[in-house]
Amino acid sequence: MSSHNIDSSGATFEDLAIDDTLTDLERVVRYVHSNIALQRVIHVRMLEETAVAAGSVLPRQIPHVAAYPALYDSFEKTVEAIVPVLEPLVSDAEFVVRQHLAGQFPGLCKVHLVESGGDVGYKLVLDKMVPLLNRLVTDVQAEVRHIATDSVVLVAGVIKPEDQGQHILTLVLPLAHEDGDEQMRITAVPTLHTFLRLAKDDIWGVRKACAESLSDFAMTLSGPTRARVLAPLFSTFATDQSKWVRIAAYQQLGPLIATLSRDGVSDVLVTAFTNMATKPSTLLLGGAEADIKFHCAYNYPAVAATVGPTLYVQTRPGPLILRII
Repeated sequence: MSSHNIDSSGATFEDLAIDDTLTDLERVVRYVHSNIALQRVIHVRMLEETAVAAGSVLPRQIPHVAAYPALYDSFEKTVEAIVPVLEPLVSDAEFVVRQHLAGQFPGLCKVHLVESGGDVGYKLVLDKMVPLLNRLVTDVQAEVRHIATDSVVLVAGVIKPEDQGQHILTLVLPLAHEDGDEQMRITAVPTLHTFLRLAKDDIWGVRKACAESLSDFAMTLSGPTRARVLAPLFSTFATDQSKWVRIAAYQQLGPLIATLSRDGVSDVLVTAFTNMATKPSTLLLGGAEADIKFHCAYNYPAVAATVGPTLYVQTRPGPLILRII
């Protein structure tokens, strides 16, 4: 965490005093709105602990909390108290408040909402918590983004495989488009392990989403890492059991090559690209051969600029572009 100091020298004793007649939940809800930044920081750091203590009354083996009115009442009251205060805190003027808030998300999502709230809590994670975390991941302050990115990796652990492509990948990939902001792209680097795990997911739709994101995600990584990690990952996608994953991989091959240095483009990638034009029927694309040839032609200039003479040598006796046509 940052060592940034919050100036509370102008606060009086009355400003800093705590009303000890309040319950822990009431105290947190009141003082996260305090005009004193130090009060907000202290009570933001209590969010997870307070929510868990006040609302974690549901046995984990009961998946449908709403079916048990007495238990649901306590959980619902805690959610109604805690979740609304998160929205203004995400936009708090003090970045230290936002930084500490970002660190509260894994516990709030995993322990309070998912483990205590079952299906109801899980839906809140997708509909409310992930969008708020997305705002913190793209915060203007690097310290906030770093903590939020770590939280994304932890929250991803409670997201169902079928929801990961839509709700987790979409947190990371927009950072790849921040061409003018290197720090924003660096923010995505800790999520590489999450991306690689999703790329091996049992759900083909998740793998397809990863394949479709190859070139975008490449832009969040250093050149050597792109060649070392994502180039072999293309080969995995290109031989996937799902034709939709294979098609997505070949559609992304040209843009992926264009993100690499000339030395980073392996013979395997060049051969795969030329095969899109010369041997599309061998790629097992299930009728998408014409579409793949179009992608090859569309990306040919960028690939040729990256690869150089090697591309011409591998496509003799005629230029590849003519053989596509």
